[in-house]
Amino acid sequence: MSIVLSPDGEDIIGRIGKYFESLKESSIFIEGEEVTTKVWEKFKDKVNNVFAVGHGDHDVYLGYKEQPVFWVGMEKDGFTYDIGGTNFMFFSCQVAKDLIPYLEKKGAKGAGFLKDYVIFYDPSKDALEDKTLSLFVEPFMKGIDAVKETNNISDALVVREELIKNSSNADQEVSEALLYDANIFYVSGVETQKLSTIGIEEILPYVIFIPPALLLLYGILKK
Repeated sequence: MSIVLSPDGEDIIGRIGKYFESLKESSIFIEGEEVTTKVWEKFKDKVNNVFAVGHGDHDVYLGYKEQPVFWVGMEKDGFTYDIGGTNFMFFSCQVAKDLIPYLEKKGAKGAGFLKDYVIFYDPSKDALEDKTLSLFVEPFMKGIDAVKETNNISDALVVREELIKNSSNADQEVSEALLYDANIFYVSGVETQKLSTIGIEEILPYVIFIPPALLLLYGILKK
């Protein structure tokens, strides 16, 4: 059984969530206000995979209206369902720093970003028609398809591979952002070589102007 979590929203999470809607027919799709700790009721049965988009921080994945859904130490709050063998894939900032290692200690495996990811998109276009946004999101969707087929989290490495591939066909700013995201994408049990970039991580805090029709999102969630 695979569960998909998409809390919607009017920001970038809602745009990315449009891509996740393609999973409705093949998974248990939980969206909007249902993406809360109610999700845990599904773990009464065996859950093979959890694919989630949403805001995040180093120790938490957030659902509807930024309510914690998975967090470090949740067993102390009574959430003790067995997640051994479950794969978690998060399209969320920082979750691979502390949350995924915590899930690994409980027998799960995970994939996600170690730091705040970077996305370029065109706010004037519908999400599914935005070719720039698709360069960042389609790699994650291919990763989901791969993991769903095999139930093997190592296949999420395709996300990194596709981000790198897309970087070769993009403008310099977008290309650097794609390589940066590939660099910070973590997969349980898989070691990857760091890519060489011009240092986008250092210059991003100072970016205040970008080309018209493109919006650079840096730091999706800062507590």
